[in-house]
Amino acid sequence: MGILSAAIALAVAIWPAAASPSVQAANTVRLALHLAPNSHVTAARTITHVVSYQMNHTLMSLLGSRAAPTTLVDDRSAVIDVGADGTHVSIDDTSLRHFGGSSPKDKSTITRHEKYVGELASDGVRTPPQASLADAGDGALDQFPHDPVAVGAIWTFTRPVLLDRSLAQATMTYTDTLKSLAQRAGHTIATISVTGTGMAQPASDLEAKGFKPSTFTLTGTAEFDLTTGLPGTQSYTGHVEWTAHPMFTRIGIDFDDTFTAAAWTTAVAHP
Repeated sequence: MGILSAAIALAVAIWPAAASPSVQAANTVRLALHLAPNSHVTAARTITHVVSYQMNHTLMSLLGSRAAPTTLVDDRSAVIDVGADGTHVSIDDTSLRHFGGSSPKDKSTITRHEKYVGELASDGVRTPPQASLADAGDGALDQFPHDPVAVGAIWTFTRPVLLDRSLAQATMTYTDTLKSLAQRAGHTIATISVTGTGMAQPASDLEAKGFKPSTFTLTGTAEFDLTTGLPGTQSYTGHVEWTAHPMFTRIGIDFDDTFTAAAWTTAVAHP
């Protein structure tokens, strides 16, 4: 294995106001997650991780294909079983990992399952909280304001996250901004701008090679269907670069994350 190959061992609803079903007197709306009792909700997303290396030409030539960028794709689908009270949930999150992007030489896959049982409040907060989110994009709409908000409103919160599960971990601070409200096919859609930042602590094997913590940033946009009380489409990109200087030679590891999510869907309620 080369010096760097070890690095890859790797709802919102509007509650009716007296004046209007969508906009209150002061042009404010309440962002609140709404899960129908005894329903099945599906949240699908795809996360693409690309790890690339920055080094001088001589070292790049010596390492050859071992220094080529590595692409990992996680197709994830969470099935949320909602209890009779609309708050207690059981979430089964399945992740199917592909290697090498859209045309991989390695056709093998890895399937993982994560389970969560607890309460999911209307503001998005879970009780008990998750120890860590599997990806920084998972935290972008993880909490909503308690009070009604107008366009331009900003709120912040923090979440512990993993980068590619084992490559690094960080405590991300998210800043969400309500950018606009629009009518679409009879639904009121909120567009939310998302930024996040956190100090990413690389895994122990990278630290042993001299790589230091560095800032991970996330930016993107999310939609939220205020009529159904469920998240809409989401799209984010994230980036961090760790550097080390073995034998006075600078080596960088770039980690780029692309997160895309489909709108949540609700199945017919079971008896």
